[in-house]
Parts: sequence; structure tokens; C-alpha cells
Amino acid sequence: MAHIRRALEKGEYTQATIEKLLASWATSTTTNYEGYWARWVAYARGAGKDPATRDDTGLCNWIATLDKAEGTIASSRTVIESTWDIIDQEPGVIAEKLQRTAAKQNGAKSSGLQQVWDLGYLHQYVDDIDIKKLKLSELVENAIIKTRAATGWRSGDLAGVYVEHSFDFKYKDGKLSELLIRNFDTKVKKGKWSAFTSIPVLAEEFHHLCTARVLLRLREHVRKLDAVPTTEVLHPDNGSKTKITPLFISATAKHTPLKDQTIANKFKNGFLQNITDGEKKLSAKYKPHSCRNAVASTLSELQVPVNSIANHMQTSAENLTSTYITAVKRDWTLPRTCAAKHEFLAAKLLLPYVHFQSGGDGKCKCHALLGTLLLPE
Repeated sequence: MAHIRRALEKGEYTQATIEKLLASWATSTTTNYEGYWARWVAYARGAGKDPATRDDTGLCNWIATLDKAEGTIASSRTVIESTWDIIDQEPGVIAEKLQRTAAKQNGAKSSGLQQVWDLGYLHQYVDDIDIKKLKLSELVENAIIKTRAATGWRSGDLAGVYVEHSFDFKYKDGKLSELLIRNFDTKVKKGKWSAFTSIPVLAEEFHHLCTARVLLRLREHVRKLDAVPTTEVLHPDNGSKTKITPLFISATAKHTPLKDQTIANKFKNGFLQNITDGEKKLSAKYKPHSCRNAVASTLSELQVPVNSIANHMQTSAENLTSTYITAVKRDWTLPRTCAAKHEFLAAKLLLPYVHFQSGGDGKCKCHALLGTLLLPE
């Protein structure tokens, strides 16, 4: 932690205060940081560069030399970028960050963000991506980003989604109109299946924004793979033993299930790292968990009842109001009239983006957002 120490020394802190701040970090965190950071320092110095200066190209070159396991790549990137984020700040901000991290490690709960990014950033980003052209790793990342934005679920909630028994279907005129998803053995439902959350099918015109389409495409892809690890559980309907296959898997030969942190890193690297708010990337200020704030806050502004939002996000109404609902940084007024005409919460979340991208008041295509899909047998 020498570089963080030197950054703190630029402020008017005594050595005793600095030692206390650094010592407040959990041993596991310090070890993790020191391990990856030390390797990065050696690489950067060998290339004649300052390891404490942000260098995205150099970081990518270094990561290319590491073990190809997704967890290793994700963790190493997170450690280096997080350290840069700390070092780049004023000494007072660094001290505050260290204190918040230590408090969280010691069991303190976050009081929530004071402000959160607008989901319109995310919808605009995914609207440019054609899922039909994506490889497995890209398809997984796209599904993670869209599912979190449609549901507000945690990374761990997505880790509990399986090919079998996590999906149900509703039809209209013989075509799929609504996808229902649930998860198993998560933070809220230990050893149990959750209730279903509704994801509507969008019209073909909006297929790049459609969470249901990417989930179905990923599910079909995983079903065709060989040697995907399975887990034996009790069948949710009849209690018999049954095997289930994780939906969110790695693109490696072993297709291992993605853990919570890897899912979070995919959201960060796939979205937060690619969007700039002002002069900084969203990842410089926000963590993947902030998507829960974005979803809860948008639905609250659209006057959705707190209990309905809590059920959709798999949390309690008390936790929702105390932690997740906050101010949203946005440049437009929400189309509440259009939102009131849609019953699906996942559809309401899309309306601010769809409303203004399709012409705004009097011209928007919000009424044409929903559609159907012919689901292969």
C-alpha cells in the first residue's frame, strides 16, 4: 500500500493517523491489493512507466500476460483501477474512502448514495448492440447488464438463475408476450426458489433493448453446450431430486458458473467503464451495486408503490427506502403519463429513454414498446 501511503502523506495527517487508516483495512483486502498491485508495479516499471499513473492501455497489455481465468482477470483489473481511483483523489477524500471501506468490512451498512446515474445511459449503450452477433462471453455480459437494469437484482441474484426451473412463459395469440424469471439459493432465499419476476417481450423495433430476448438466446446457447457443471437440488414443484444448470457461465472450456464478484465485474467492465459522465467514467464513482439504486429511484419517481418495487427487486420495503431510493442525475423530465399506461415495471424503466429517443411528447412510441415473440418448441 506504499502508493496510497504516499498519497495520504501529501495531506496534513500524522504518521499515526495514516497507519491507523491503512491498518483498518481487513487483512484479506490488503493481501489481495498487495498481490495484484505488486505484480502491476513490477510490470509498469519494467516498461518504464509510473504504476501510480492511470494507463488503460498498459493495464490491458499487462492483463494479457496473466492467467486467462475470468476471476483472475476481473480481480486484477478491479484492484488496479480501484487503487488508481484512490490515488487520484485529494488526501481527505482518500481518508474518507479508506474509512468507508473499513466500516463496511466491519459490518456497517451503507446509508445509500446521495445521487445515482440515469438508466438512460445504460439503455442508450445496449441499444447499439446486436445480440445476434455476440459470442458467448459477450452474450453473458449483455444479459447481465440488461437483467440488472430490468430487475434491480443483486449480482448474487443473477448467480442463482438456472436454465431449468428459473423460467416460465406467458403467451398472447400463440406467441410469447411475457418471460417470468426466478432464482435459487440467494441472499434472500437460502436454499429456496424466489417468486417470479416479470420481464415483458418488447416489439421487434426495440429488440436491442429487450431483456427477455437476450435471456432466451443465452438460455438456448447454454442448453446446447456440453459439460456445463450442474447442481442437484429439490424440484420446486414435486420435491424430487433434480439437476439444474447455471445460466451465467464462463466462456472457458469448463464453463464454470460465474460467482457474484465476477458478475459484478462484468457489469462494471461492460457498462460502467464505457460511459463517461462529464470528465470521468461512471466506474470512477459508482459500483455495480448502484444499479439497484438506479432502478429503485426511477420506479419511485414514476410513482410505483414501494411494496411493488421491493417485490420486483427482491428486497424489503424498509431496505428500499433507507438504502436504495435517492436522487437521479438526469437532464429530462420523466414521461409519467406514458409510464402510467404500462403495467410492467421492467417496461416503465425503459420509457424515459424510449420516450425521448422516439420523438418526445406527442410523437413518442411508448405505446408501441411491447410486443410478442414466436418461441421455438
